[in-house]
Amino acid sequence: GRGGSATTSFQKLREFITVEQLLSLLLLVVLSISSGLILSPNDNNNNGGGGSYQYLAVAGSEIWNANLFYGTWVGLYGGAYLTAHSFFCPGDDVRNNHGDNHGMKLWSLMLFSSICASAAMLSVYFSNTCQGQVLAESSYCQSSMTSGM
Repeated sequence: GRGGSATTSFQKLREFITVEQLLSLLLLVVLSISSGLILSPNDNNNNGGGGSYQYLAVAGSEIWNANLFYGTWVGLYGGAYLTAHSFFCPGDDVRNNHGDNHGMKLWSLMLFSSICASAAMLSVYFSNTCQGQVLAESSYCQSSMTSGM
């Protein structure tokens, strides 16, 4: 039956990834999607984008809700730390910062930070803040593009 193949697929998946790793990865994906929506500098509802959400934490280059803004970043980095720890230091206590793969965990967090910073800067560059010939050539927009690359 069909239930047997699902069980077999789950057992094959368990050979490569633990339940903790799968859950931490799922948490990071959900946090990444929600962070993208919360930290989006565009108002897709009023710009003809057809979106159904308004500014939540960021509007252009302004932070509208500081608690939501910083809480989102803390949550995103917490999820990244949990995921890195579950993949590179399985079985260790989360507070153990001197494990065998501590360097890999730090490297993955630095890579994650770089990706987040690039995405944030490119998001600003492609937002309404930098639209038009004059604004796109401003030092603010040029710096955000350079930083994003």
